[in-house]
Amino acid sequence: MAVSLTKGQKVDLTKGNAGLKQIIVGLGWDANKYDGDDFDLDSATFLIGANGKVRNSDDFVYYNNLKHSRPFVQIVLKVTLSF
Repeated sequence: MAVSLTKGQKVDLTKGNAGLKQIIVGLGWDANKYDGDDFDLDSATFLIGANGKVRNSDDFVYYNNLKHSRPFVQIVLKVTLSF
């Protein structure tokens, strides 16, 4: 299933697929063709429980916390693909 998002948009990955157990997310973007300056793409993951809330700050995975204490969620940086 491919999902294209715009800035600020959210997606519920389990909607219509309650048995979802594993996902791999790849983020990409086109080169900045307007002013020529490089830019970065930031992402974050929030692990929530059945109550819809995170347990503690360890449940936020982002640029300053690249791995969850249980290694099933992690961010891998700077992977370059050439086509």
